[in-house]
Amino acid sequence: MRVKNLHRIPGLNQEYATKLEHTGLCSLKDLAKASDLKSLSASSGILVDLLAQWRNFAQGYAAASQYWLKAGLMVVIIVTLVLVAIPSWFHRQARRLAIESQRALIHGTYFQGGVDLRNAITQYRKAISLNPNSFEAHYMLSHALQLVKGDVDDEVIAEFREAIFLNPDAFNLHSEFGQILDEKGQHGEAIAEYRKAVALMPNDADLVKDLTQALEKNGRYEEAIAEYRKAVALMPDNTDLLISLGDTLEKNGRYEEAIVEYRKVIALDNNFADAHFHLAEALEKLGRSSEAKLEFDEAYHPKPQLKSNPR
Repeated sequence: MRVKNLHRIPGLNQEYATKLEHTGLCSLKDLAKASDLKSLSASSGILVDLLAQWRNFAQGYAAASQYWLKAGLMVVIIVTLVLVAIPSWFHRQARRLAIESQRALIHGTYFQGGVDLRNAITQYRKAISLNPNSFEAHYMLSHALQLVKGDVDDEVIAEFREAIFLNPDAFNLHSEFGQILDEKGQHGEAIAEYRKAVALMPNDADLVKDLTQALEKNGRYEEAIAEYRKAVALMPDNTDLLISLGDTLEKNGRYEEAIVEYRKVIALDNNFADAHFHLAEALEKLGRSSEAKLEFDEAYHPKPQLKSNPR
């Protein structure tokens, strides 16, 4: 039989432990439960007083063990609450606030649709107070404020910026914000927003034209041409982009390059009168009058397209 943890008792050496083992006491738990110390003394040869001291120690040790066991259970319960119950409560609260925020946003759009802009703004602000991360609420508030004030002021711009911060991958937000900044004369920032929109949607010809036109307005023609060329590489059959690229090249005296782009348009659509007209002008500027005359004729008198015979 193996003696367990009796060595913890002060003054109980190996000799005493062996004597107790012979009586069937092998642990502090056994000693704490011992009731007849006289019989135990008689069978072990250990004084009753000494056995009483050891039993008191064993009982105190057992009580302390129970206390720390209960304390450990309390810690487990508290940790469980912290890790499970409390986050669950916060999740429910966040969901409730998000629903209430969405309801306020819907009310706001309802008021704005009825041209009750003051109440619309109140509802949008409520939506934001309930859910500050609602980019839709910031976006709609920006629009409502602009309509009420009749102008784009710092507050309108701040709300629009927040909407973009919360939803940076929305290309339409960048494009619209670029237009707002452009109208405010903040051309550098406007171009930056147009670039972000194009980066998100490089195959959108309208976004490309917003960017290139902003660049041209600020005299940044080489950048505009570079953007056109990148877009044309992605959309080689887009006649609108091709003719715009040609026009920008022509404005900058690069007539030969412009002619190449106009001919691409005509190759795609021979009845594109505007392309023939632009090509004629570019040829005329290079002194190629006979070629220009032919293109002017094509512009003003397009040939009818041949229709295939029905089978």
